[in-house]
Amino acid sequence: LAVTQYPHVVLSGGPGVPDGVYDLLGYMLGGDIYVHQVPRAIEVCRPQLLRQHPALADVGLVEGHADEWLRRQVARFGAALPVAPVGPDTLTPAILYARSATADGLPRQLEALRRWAEANGYAVTGEFSEVASGFDPELAELDRAIREAQAKGAAMIMADRTRLARDPLLLAMRETTAGRRRVRLVFVRQG
Repeated sequence: LAVTQYPHVVLSGGPGVPDGVYDLLGYMLGGDIYVHQVPRAIEVCRPQLLRQHPALADVGLVEGHADEWLRRQVARFGAALPVAPVGPDTLTPAILYARSATADGLPRQLEALRRWAEANGYAVTGEFSEVASGFDPELAELDRAIREAQAKGAAMIMADRTRLARDPLLLAMRETTAGRRRVRLVFVRQG
């Protein structure tokens, strides 16, 4: 892969994403990358790429004419650099949490979360699920998931904010609890 073709985009997350960047990010993460995944993919791949090639940290944005800038980068680094895929040790650890009012919704929810986590640079280190109402004041598995995420320094991924609670007061309390424990909540669907 010709890493030096567009290093400014990979390293800075600048505007416009040339096709070569999709190829590079997809190769490093082991799958296709779509437009909405590019910012997170860059966040995951950038440190790995800089560990492999520390000199790339000094590459700036395009200055002047892009062709001339590219010639300078190729002269400096060569036409191509070897790049290793992102390994499990470089992925962000994550705990999955699924809640549904009925048991039949949980397997689909967890499978969708697994696919999303894999496609977005997360290494799943635990899964928690429970059958409960979104208005239930006691969600034992949610509490366990938050404690586990805190202990592992992991993000906690769930389908959307309603998995925490459907009651606004319970939702605010649970988000506050996660924040106090320094657990980053990641919602696959916003809203």
